[in-house]
Amino acid sequence: MKLPSKLRHTVDYASTIDIAEDKDSKKRIHLNLAFQDLFLLVLGGLIVAFAVAVFIAPHDIAPGGSSGAAIILNQFVPIPIGVLMLMFNIPSFLLGYRKLGGSSFLIRSVIGTAVYNVSVDVMGRFVPPGGLTQEMLLNAVFGGIIGGIGVGLIYRAGGVAGAGGVVTRLLRQKFSWPISTLSLFTNGIVVLAAGFVFGWVAAMYAVISFFVSGAASDFMLEGPDVVQTAMIITDYPDRISREIAAELQRGITRWEVRGQRDGHTALYCTVGRPEVSTLKNIVAAVDKEAFLIIGRGHEAVGKGFKAHQWRPPVVEQIQKADE
Repeated sequence: MKLPSKLRHTVDYASTIDIAEDKDSKKRIHLNLAFQDLFLLVLGGLIVAFAVAVFIAPHDIAPGGSSGAAIILNQFVPIPIGVLMLMFNIPSFLLGYRKLGGSSFLIRSVIGTAVYNVSVDVMGRFVPPGGLTQEMLLNAVFGGIIGGIGVGLIYRAGGVAGAGGVVTRLLRQKFSWPISTLSLFTNGIVVLAAGFVFGWVAAMYAVISFFVSGAASDFMLEGPDVVQTAMIITDYPDRISREIAAELQRGITRWEVRGQRDGHTALYCTVGRPEVSTLKNIVAAVDKEAFLIIGRGHEAVGKGFKAHQWRPPVVEQIQKADE
């Protein structure tokens, strides 16, 4: 990826190395960013492995994806779960290489998945029979939460944790659905198979596990709901805008809208969660006939909220003419 010249002044070039491609171009690798991503990939892989080895595998909970398929197949063939997961992941990596970012995606996914798959077997040797508890619900919930945190870290670093992750990212890229929703589609077949092999009670716990895992992954990727968005349809836009600016110091976007009979003005603003009650009070005081919709937002970046933080690509394409 070529770095825009107007942004290069923000880059710390003391932590970069240059690799010549030909006489006219070279690649610049930002080592600090590469190590940040590597740390997330390794940490995420270890966390997912811990969740599977301690909470999931000892109780035959097959939460979907390559890990679930490996847990099922392990009942019939004397091959370690980690090795089976690697076998399932090879075709998915080839698909991800073509559709999700080429060599960058492949390298990140191989690192995260290799750490995960190898660590599952290593950690499994130290886990007592039956894991930490015999309570299936606790195993499903905590396995899902811890595993989801690990998967979220791997996603943040630009990789996936296995075959199910490739399919999930492809669908998320196309439809922009939450991970928890996509997991229902990508893992349904594995959970059905688990029902036939381990029984339908174990399959139901697997459903709980991957829904919890998807919610935890969404949280790691998007963060908590810390902001609220408001749409106000009113006939007194000037007064409401002035009051919001005076009381909350928030900007307002406005445009004219038309209903079935007459026109109104729509106001749009973003506020912090503690400011919602004040916003409602302002609207009620100015226009009791106003139509107000409050929505949830994970993050607000810009004036009045968190500042923009730009990050260069790990691998930067440099032309001699740009230097």
